[in-house]
Amino acid sequence: MAAISGTTAAVISAVSIAASLAGTGLRMHAQAQARAQQAQADYQARMARKNQELAEEQAREARRQGHDAAVRKRQEVAGIIGSQRAGAGASGAAVDAGSFLDLTMDTAEKGEMDALALHQQGLDRAHNLAIRGWNSGGQAQAHAWQADRLDPAAGILGTALGGMAQAGTNFGSRLWSGKRNGARLPFGSSP
Repeated sequence: MAAISGTTAAVISAVSIAASLAGTGLRMHAQAQARAQQAQADYQARMARKNQELAEEQAREARRQGHDAAVRKRQEVAGIIGSQRAGAGASGAAVDAGSFLDLTMDTAEKGEMDALALHQQGLDRAHNLAIRGWNSGGQAQAHAWQADRLDPAAGILGTALGGMAQAGTNFGSRLWSGKRNGARLPFGSSP
């Protein structure tokens, strides 16, 4: 094997140092990028959790509003039935028999159907909001997982250049020390 000249060895060492510096710079840049991505993922996870909490609160409010609307409708129907019975009673008709009883029953039935529809609308809205909350919770978990998996110490390109620099350093140190496979050789000698 031919001996390596001093100039070639110096070039190899210079390239090794340059690769080491480039690797360090790239590793620092990759780490800064990873930290920024991690901060972004953490922020998105917090926002998704807030959206989940908001959707859950809105779902509770929708259920309450549906219940309250049904109660108000039942009270309104009770008032209508009371007015119908009062009007029929004032005219001397029997309010608990015949057509007046049918009118009362019909009014009560339609009123209850309206009340149930209002209650169901509240439940449907609450269900949709609960699904939105569940989706936001899933997004929060995904963003948190992403933030946990980002490693600011990692950097593929910086690591690769760092490895190349280390290989060059190892080669150069063996070259300059004259050692090859544990045996000391005179500088520039071939085995």
